[in-house]
Amino acid sequence: MKTDSSIQAKAKLLNPTAAARTGVFRGSVTRDSARIAALVFILLSVTHQAFATRRDVTSDCKGDGAGKACKYEADTHSFVRSANPLKVVVIDKTFAEDVKSLTGAVGSVDILMQQCHSGGFLQFAGQMGKPYTITTASAWDGSSWALDLPGKGKPATFVEDFTRAWRKDADLYPRDGFFDRFMLAANAGITSAKIPRDRYTPPGWTGSDGKHFEERPQYQSPDDPAGGPNDSRPLLAPGEGNRYAILVAWKKPGPAEAVDIARLNKTLRNIIQGIPLRNIVVLYGDTARGTNSGPYKGIGGDGDNPNNEDLGTFYVDGPNTRDNWVKALQGKLFVNGNDKLGITYGPNDQLFIYFNGHGGSAKKADLPLAGAGGLQYQIQLVDSFDTTISLDPDAPANNTDIDGKDLLQISTISPITDGTIELVVNGVSFGPLVDLLVTDPTQIYDIGDFVSGSTFTYQVRVDHSLLATNPQYASIGLTNASDPGMVAAFDFAGGDQEYLAIIAGN
Repeated sequence: MKTDSSIQAKAKLLNPTAAARTGVFRGSVTRDSARIAALVFILLSVTHQAFATRRDVTSDCKGDGAGKACKYEADTHSFVRSANPLKVVVIDKTFAEDVKSLTGAVGSVDILMQQCHSGGFLQFAGQMGKPYTITTASAWDGSSWALDLPGKGKPATFVEDFTRAWRKDADLYPRDGFFDRFMLAANAGITSAKIPRDRYTPPGWTGSDGKHFEERPQYQSPDDPAGGPNDSRPLLAPGEGNRYAILVAWKKPGPAEAVDIARLNKTLRNIIQGIPLRNIVVLYGDTARGTNSGPYKGIGGDGDNPNNEDLGTFYVDGPNTRDNWVKALQGKLFVNGNDKLGITYGPNDQLFIYFNGHGGSAKKADLPLAGAGGLQYQIQLVDSFDTTISLDPDAPANNTDIDGKDLLQISTISPITDGTIELVVNGVSFGPLVDLLVTDPTQIYDIGDFVSGSTFTYQVRVDHSLLATNPQYASIGLTNASDPGMVAAFDFAGGDQEYLAIIAGN
């Protein structure tokens, strides 16, 4: 096979040797005490979990009673999508199937997810059929928060989120196991003066206007009780075999996602027996293969040193399409020793997977009420699409688009030809539905396997503040419509979040 120019360009960036770094551990007395306290916490709370090996940072499951909110709602799935076109690439269930079927003989798989609703991937993680750990910044029914400054799409100089704390622990204490690293970043029993928790983990962060932002990080492994071989495995376990990493920024990433990819890329290449560039694959939005992104200079975050941090460039191996995702898992995008694409995993190899960017949640919604005025839908938003608005300049703004509007997409079973059918959202009319028809495939949010058969697409931009008038539900009316089965799905997309409401019967 001929070596193409992008592989040669990547080869020029390779470090011939990775400087070994000795891990510095926290004070033994404080650390051991914290670990014992953490294990006691787990033993007391694990009975509240839907899975025996699952760890939630709140023992009462978000205050709703033992086991209640920790259980996944029926027919609820988390997913991520590509940037161009907007295709559903990975669903929580297919993620486990992909890892099991495509990674061959790889010895272990460790996963870190930053995107909203990432906790939904835990419900099928045990089906991967390999030793694993999975850490997520949020629960299946919630957002993961991030603050990037100066904001408004400008290059970030400050990024605060779960990845910052998790990655900082990997930098300073590289021999920590995945469970300990989760417990520190999630503020769940292990602490370090050098690494403040992610500010959005419980008890969360409240802005000057009283708006509260909180996420619920999750962790799962096959180990029971905690502290087994998977929980104790470090990010780059020394020993035989090779270390590989796949880093993906889903949909169209922004400044915060770029910084976090650069953070992980730097850590992976420098700690312990650092991963060479040839063993790191980055799929980034719709960015072409062979692109170098960065550098990112003077990046701060909660607790970072006063001088902040300079991050180098990262090499992009291609856009985040389904095809590239499959090839990455198969090892076809890693560079082998002959500077050609393609490796075969061995039983001692370790694979690390990192997701950030936009994450979505899909679940069933009720049929509409039909009356003389048309159809009326009550689409639940709480725990699916966050409508929080804060005027505090230090509040995260990743739950709506830069213009303060969200996309509402209506997918119908048949084309709408009746011009008297109007769309009304929370009492505000957006005119005839027929005028909102979208046919450009680059603009349409694919609804994947969630709905069978072809659909017709209508879109409108809705002020985030209009949805915020009722954070519990969106009231959507279709005047003069009579067929309760005409709509297949409603899709809400804004910022880093997305909610796909599948109408019952589809």
